[in-house]
Amino acid sequence: MAEKNKFSSKNISKSDPYLSDFKPEQDELQALRQAVSVRILTLRSALQLSQADFCRLVQRSAPMVNNYEKALSRPDLDAAIQIADTTGVTLDWIFWGRTAGVASELLSKIMKSNPKHAIDGRERL
Repeated sequence: MAEKNKFSSKNISKSDPYLSDFKPEQDELQALRQAVSVRILTLRSALQLSQADFCRLVQRSAPMVNNYEKALSRPDLDAAIQIADTTGVTLDWIFWGRTAGVASELLSKIMKSNPKHAIDGRERL
């Protein structure tokens, strides 16, 4: 029988009175998922990979990558590390759009692929 995760948000909230009222706004969570989604789509486009090829490269299933790209979920840390390691971006870029550490040649491809959204996932005018 699987042991319950003692570090779940419910348990943390019960054990730490300072965190008991902490609940990220749904709008904030959706905005983060959307920004990560746009960056993953932009990365795949910049690398000129089909979704199937991208899935093979990052060793994730098509439904999982599809969920990332549709902002239904964000990659967990293991998936994000795999994406970063196999494509040349950084975790900072995947989650926050920070470009430090991303090779200039790859960053140039990303910017060309989606100049409106390439940095932080928000549309640029």
